[in-house]
Amino acid sequence: GGGGDAELAPVDPVGQESIVWSRTVAYHKPASGEHYELLTDASIIDGPPLSDIVPPHLIVRGEVPEAKVREYLKSKVGSTDRVRSVFRLSPGDGHEGEYLRLAEHASAV
Repeated sequence: GGGGDAELAPVDPVGQESIVWSRTVAYHKPASGEHYELLTDASIIDGPPLSDIVPPHLIVRGEVPEAKVREYLKSKVGSTDRVRSVFRLSPGDGHEGEYLRLAEHASAV
């Protein structure tokens, strides 16, 4: 990978709205009853370049509107084909993420 140390941000959804890229993600799918471990190694968007994050998962913290997420994806990535999945953290519990399904890049995980 590329050189340099990337600053890692703690996963803390309380009182903060942000869009975060993560190398590793885990989530909870209530519909299927499957449960996965907490997402780890999250990095703020101003950290490492997207080329260093494979596969890229997008983590949305707080009440960031879907329109803003789509706008960010188009401007940052250009094509949503590189984005494997998008998740919105539950505002009440950082240990569970809600799968955020966006039409442009809905993908089976």
